[in-house]
Amino acid sequence: MIGVTLAVDSKKYARLANRIVVKAIETEEEYDHMVAAVEHLMDRAEENLSTEESALLETMAILVQAHDDRPPLPPVAPNEMLAYRWRRADGQPETCCQAASLFNVTVDRFIQPAGGPGKRRPTVPP
Repeated sequence: MIGVTLAVDSKKYARLANRIVVKAIETEEEYDHMVAAVEHLMDRAEENLSTEESALLETMAILVQAHDDRPPLPPVAPNEMLAYRWRRADGQPETCCQAASLFNVTVDRFIQPAGGPGKRRPTVPP
């Protein structure tokens, strides 16, 4: 919009935003979905967008730009990430298994039983 501020109907805006789930982008899937939604709105002429669609487009464009501006994460070896997740989860097996599944590895490849095979709670090797 060119220098004009129009009132946004919060109910209409909420309905639009709920279709797309407008939030900080955390995954590549969310990024791709958000970019597709931005492109869909941009394909329409600006004068054909409602006030709510224009506001939503601006918000999504800001989120996409913020994601693009983030520095990339450094590469981390799967066993290091698994050990990190294990320490953060306080040794909860479910969480460790979820982390292991991200890397297509088995948990027993990276953990050792604490005090030998008779112990139930594994520890992460240093």
